[in-house]
Amino acid sequence: IIEVQELTVLYKRLKKEKKEKRFKGKKNFEEGGVVRLKQVSEKQVLNDDQKERKRLYREAMVKVHPDKFALKNDEVDLATELTTQLIAIYENGSLEELEAFHAALFSGSTLLEVKTKEGAIVAVDELKFYEKELASLLTELELIKSNELYKVLMEYENPKDFLNELKVFYADRLFKLRKRTRKA
Repeated sequence: IIEVQELTVLYKRLKKEKKEKRFKGKKNFEEGGVVRLKQVSEKQVLNDDQKERKRLYREAMVKVHPDKFALKNDEVDLATELTTQLIAIYENGSLEELEAFHAALFSGSTLLEVKTKEGAIVAVDELKFYEKELASLLTELELIKSNELYKVLMEYENPKDFLNELKVFYADRLFKLRKRTRKA
């Protein structure tokens, strides 16, 4: 497996070098009057996403922090639970999950009442957030069930037979990769 990984990396590098060599031979389009669009780097996109995540996290934290509900014991527990979920989503979740949780906090219909800047009282709608969570978990479960290892464990009478299939597959893969990278 390690040799397959090493040869795959080598093969991809060779393909990239070949593509760059081909590209250098072509005329530069900017000289011919065609203007190239400025590409947004992946780093910029990640930076923007991180800023958005931070903004959503801070706004949500201000609304549900347990210290705001210190006088109401029943709401302190709920606020603590919501804060714990918010922190977990911020640290481990995606931007979409954080946006959904943020929207649930500010949409307005359920257990925890929160004061807005204008002084109006709204409630946190957890149901929509949890419905999205359930949908994502069901999707993840389907992905796991479609996983090859799951199929091997569930469908093969003797899952160890799969090892023989893997040996044949990797022998063929190694042969092809060695042939493609023999010049390197």
